[in-house]
Amino acid sequence: MNRGRVVISAGHHPGAQGARAFGLTEHAEACRVTAALYTELKNLGFDVGLIGGTLQEKAARANAEAPIICAVDVHFNASPVIQANGTETLYGSNPLDRTLAEDIQRHLVAAIKLRDRGVKFADYAGTEERDECYFTRMINAPAAIVECLFLTNPGDSQNLMGSYPIHKRIAEGIAGGIAAFATRLEAMHLESQVHIEGGAV
Repeated sequence: MNRGRVVISAGHHPGAQGARAFGLTEHAEACRVTAALYTELKNLGFDVGLIGGTLQEKAARANAEAPIICAVDVHFNASPVIQANGTETLYGSNPLDRTLAEDIQRHLVAAIKLRDRGVKFADYAGTEERDECYFTRMINAPAAIVECLFLTNPGDSQNLMGSYPIHKRIAEGIAGGIAAFATRLEAMHLESQVHIEGGAV
């Protein structure tokens, strides 16, 4: 069964690797999660598109893939305060962005059991070089940016380097959230069809 198309991407790109800490780079770790996420989503019955490039290129490619259920960009956080830790998901101004972010955040925290930093509105403009929320602002479908954990936190980063690295569990959590969101959309679609066929109340 094809549950519809989802677009995913690894945060940043080879020319701009993002955060670095403890010998890890954000883009490389995001690529590992995105590869696992691709498999998880395929196993759940989704058609999956992988996109890359700059933020502007990602937005254009996601829009070119329409119609899609949602678009998700995988990132890792960083802070000059090494105690900063945990997981958060960012959403933009599309009315369904927050719903997508909440579904992903709930499933991701359950999967990896790190501190729940919640969902955050992040539709700020920034600069052309550092406008990460361009991803949520310029994609025409529901979109979210997942900050899986803090590369700069020794404990969080150890989870990426241990004997049983956390990448697959992160992917399982994100995929579970996307599946929950897709189910929600399916229910909304059925409800609207019933309303149309039954007439306005």
